[in-house]
Amino acid sequence: MENKILYRNLEAVRTVNKQLETRLRWPVDMSRFGFGRNGEPMYLHHTAWMPFMQDGAAVGQRLDTVADVILFGIGFGEYVQYVLEKKADISLTVWERDPALLRFVLSNRDFSRSIKKGRLRILLGVDLLTAVDHFRKNEVVYHPFFSEIYYPEKEYIEKRNSGQHMLM
Repeated sequence: MENKILYRNLEAVRTVNKQLETRLRWPVDMSRFGFGRNGEPMYLHHTAWMPFMQDGAAVGQRLDTVADVILFGIGFGEYVQYVLEKKADISLTVWERDPALLRFVLSNRDFSRSIKKGRLRILLGVDLLTAVDHFRKNEVVYHPFFSEIYYPEKEYIEKRNSGQHMLM
């Protein structure tokens, strides 16, 4: 089945980062993602299905004084959507560890215009290592659900200059 939203997003990603677009086309296990009875996005964490959608407006007040925001964990893209719609003067970098989750979001939310315009920059997995300084210089917003799962990367970013660290 063709997913027009995903293909639009992948086409946009290709215009700014061909390597990332290629990585997003690799096979992934999408069985951990789905929708509940009321259409809410769900995430299988161990053996329990959990809704992971958050109110995008919850991040809004933190962004009133910044120009560049880094979102650590994409969730269902609710924070991305909020920033792109409500904060026109802010550019956004999103890092996500899980390629399947990123593809799930890109299959359900059309961010292609913002990607092409350079307003939305997407980082995946090890891309984090090339962007550590960018993370340390800008406002980082941690997705409430995924920040607990991605604690090794969060700790790495926060302790970057306090000795040697590695991601495990």
